[in-house]
Formats: sequence, structure tokens, C-alpha cells
Amino acid sequence: MTRKSKLGDETIRVEVAASVADMEKAAQRRWAKRLMDMPPTVEMKGGAVAPDLSGKATSEGWVARFADTCGTSSLDFANRILSDVSRIAPERGNTADKPDVDAALAIIHGVRPANEIEAMLAAQMAGTHILSMEMMRKARHTDNAVMLDSYNNMAVKLMRTFTGQAEALAKLRRGGEQTVRVEHVHVYDGGQAIVGHVENRGGGADRRCDQPRASIAPEALAYVPGVPMWCEDEGRDTMPVAGGTGKGPVSDARRSKGKRRAEG
Repeated sequence: MTRKSKLGDETIRVEVAASVADMEKAAQRRWAKRLMDMPPTVEMKGGAVAPDLSGKATSEGWVARFADTCGTSSLDFANRILSDVSRIAPERGNTADKPDVDAALAIIHGVRPANEIEAMLAAQMAGTHILSMEMMRKARHTDNAVMLDSYNNMAVKLMRTFTGQAEALAKLRRGGEQTVRVEHVHVYDGGQAIVGHVENRGGGADRRCDQPRASIAPEALAYVPGVPMWCEDEGRDTMPVAGGTGKGPVSDARRSKGKRRAEG
């Protein structure tokens, strides 16, 4: 990485190299802290599962570690999870590829299942991720338009499935409870706000009497001096009603002032 400057290219190279070295050292420190904070993941070794402890762990130790990774006390269930993950991982020859199985086990370890249900969801999420990446890899290396569309559609479905699995895991961990967040609720003077579920018991009909309504403060209906209030129009004379039959002249609707006074 080089940058031109008045100081010369060589000076810039040295500065950039020093900056990159500092970033790498910082990343190494963060990685070391992560290794200290998180227990090492279990890995396959010789067709079995063993922790990443350079082969110094006893067999009882890695069995316990693996069962704990699956969130279970049943070794049969833990071995079943390992068998399922091994079948999904890409194969090299007739055996599952160790790095891929280790990566799937790392996914389960990262989920940290608390029980067998969460462990099964974690294993499904690992398998869904592996298959979706495989579909995108095949789509990348095909020249057939039909196969390209098929691989892309399958990859999209798998990624949507992964999102649903993650949401199911989150819902399972919070006990099925839902959080309702209400923003920007404006309640004016004399009004009441209702936050929550409002059930309509109308059975399809418009039963407005069953709906909650906010009460109106008496001050809102009080008369304020100086503000004109609406009222009905002044009374006026009605139109004359025609009587009898046949043709005849129509009386003038606009009468003179004198006649109106006489009638009054």
C-alpha cells in the first residue's frame, strides 16, 4: 500500500506498514482476550470429537465438553448431533471433511444451547448455513441459466429458513413473550390513551358501543367569552303552499316590507 506525498514514497510506505502492524497487534490482543473469555470449541479428531487442547485432554474430559456444548447430559443425544452434522458437512472421499465439521460444531458452540431443543435448532442452523453456501457456490460456477436460477432460488429459501430458525431460537429463549414498543403517542388535555390489545367483540357487525372511548373533559365544552359560537339560522317565512287545481298565477315570494309588517 503506497501513497504519494511530498515526504517521498518510501516514508509513506514505512508509515503505512507501521500503522498496519499496530492494527494487527491490536487484533491479536482482542483475539487472545476472546480465547481467554470463551472456552475452546470441540473438534473432530480421528473420527471422534476432542477439545482443541493439543491432545492432552482425557477422554472423559472431551466427552463432557462435547455434551456440554450440546446442552445435554445424554451422550446418546450428543453423538446423534455429531452424526447429523457429519452427514451434512461436505465429504472428502467417503468421510466428512474435518474442517467443515469443526466449523459446524463451532456454530453450535457459539449458540450455546441450554437444552436439547436449542441444540437441535443450532444443528439445523449449521446445516442450513452450509447448504446455502453450497448453493451459492454452485450458482457461481455454472453457465446454465436454468441451473443458475434453481441454485439461486434454493439459496434464497435456505437463507430465509436460517432467519426463521434464528427468530424461533430467540422466541424460545424469551419464553414466547412479545415486546410491544409504542412511539410518538400524543395525548391532549382531557383525553386518554389506550396502549395494548383492543378486542372487537362485534362478530363482524359494527358495535361501536363496545369500543373504548376517551372521556371528554368538561373544560373542552365550556363557553369561552369572545369566541363566537355556532347556532341555528334565524327563522324565515315558509314558501306558500299551492291550493286548488288548475292553472293560475304564482304569488311573488318576495313580499313588500309593509305586507310583512302587517302579517307580523
